[in-house]
Amino acid sequence: MKLLDLALILSILLLLRGELMPEKVQQEWRVPSDFPTIQAAIDAAQEGSTILIAPGIYREHLVIAKSLTIRGAGPDTVLEGEPSEFEPFKEEEGPEGTKEERPRYIWLTPLKIVGTVPRKIAPPAIIVQAGKVQIRGVQIRPQGLQTGPSEHPPPYPLRAGVVVEREAEALLEQVIIRNAHYGVVVKRGASLTLRHSILHNWRRGLQIWGTAAIEDSSIRNEDIYEPESSEVAVLSEGGQVFLRHSRISIFHVDPYGIPAHRIGDFCDRAIEASDSELVIEGTQIVGDLYHNISISRGKALIRNNLLIYRGGNEYSVGLEIMAAQATVEGNTIIGLMPHGVGIQINPQAQATLRHNRISQNGIGIEVSGAVAQLIENEIYANKTGIQLTPHEEADTLAPVELVNNKINQNEECGVAAQSSRYVYGESQKVYEIFRGQLKGEGNEIEGNLGSNLCPPDYPWPSGFRKP
Repeated sequence: MKLLDLALILSILLLLRGELMPEKVQQEWRVPSDFPTIQAAIDAAQEGSTILIAPGIYREHLVIAKSLTIRGAGPDTVLEGEPSEFEPFKEEEGPEGTKEERPRYIWLTPLKIVGTVPRKIAPPAIIVQAGKVQIRGVQIRPQGLQTGPSEHPPPYPLRAGVVVEREAEALLEQVIIRNAHYGVVVKRGASLTLRHSILHNWRRGLQIWGTAAIEDSSIRNEDIYEPESSEVAVLSEGGQVFLRHSRISIFHVDPYGIPAHRIGDFCDRAIEASDSELVIEGTQIVGDLYHNISISRGKALIRNNLLIYRGGNEYSVGLEIMAAQATVEGNTIIGLMPHGVGIQINPQAQATLRHNRISQNGIGIEVSGAVAQLIENEIYANKTGIQLTPHEEADTLAPVELVNNKINQNEECGVAAQSSRYVYGESQKVYEIFRGQLKGEGNEIEGNLGSNLCPPDYPWPSGFRKP
């Protein structure tokens, strides 16, 4: 028999015995039984591995630069990151987790430096730098956070719960992030899916420069009043945001019983997007809010949401559209104070409003220097139903069309084509008249307590008065 044939037969026999089979790489690791820390398991794991974390408290911060699945046992699996003073994230920033304590503030006396105050800037609890990473069933919070009443002051929040950077893709599912300056940060080029999760107590819930899909999640601040509490739940700057079937809520209560609106806590915003692509569907946004949603430039689809806001002054807005293209349909927008605007469409915007219900605002819908189509909306129980606000030369270039809207039971006026302004030395209101292109068809404007149309002698086109 030839030597080649003998070698082939021998190889087959060894293969059948398993001696030539490649060694199987372990794909599942356990913490703390296989590794004492989560980071040690991450470092040792191969691409595609799963790391199972037992219930317990793990005091570390994680850096993940490979495709992994990290699975905890639910809220009892707690990752406690290092508390940090606030340090803003920037769109372009060096690798995270490398910052050390360093002096930032200086005490000064005339011509003499007498000391420094170090600031504690800690790394985020989790940094995802590369690969496709799934994190499930974990609670993330700062070290020293008390879950019940305590005589001790609370620790600083986390600098961030999770940061997704470079071109990484992260899925957070059934994750709770508590007490963080930033809940989640998504850098440009990175992507996030947040599903069935909770962000609780944050200064900025999500900061998005990349792409984020938020589904069936809760982003909320509902605690004792704190002067440095929330700013904005979702902030997108040039990103893509898809928010579906979730809840955003912000309520502050002062420990001395003073209502929040008496102490000026109305700078909170739920969603703020600039130069972004924004889709919001089936979501509840409620609370002590300056703006529920504010869009500047970019494109937006806002559909089938519930927006309830208790604005602090006439500048509070349920939905603000500025120089953006927006489709707004099937929403319910309710104001809980006698001022503010339900939907405000500002100069250079292009908006289509369809099948919305808007009530209990100072102004239901305000249009100023924008292209707007209002189709089959119900606008009722506001002070003024629709306000057409003059805006210099922009009016002549921005047609407004109202079709088959129901406008009734508003306190002062159904549709106003005039707006008052203050003039020094005048004892009475001075009105400016809307001079833009106005079209109408089939609108039901009746039963408004002050007047249906203001002023009555304005050249109202057909579709605003009953024939």
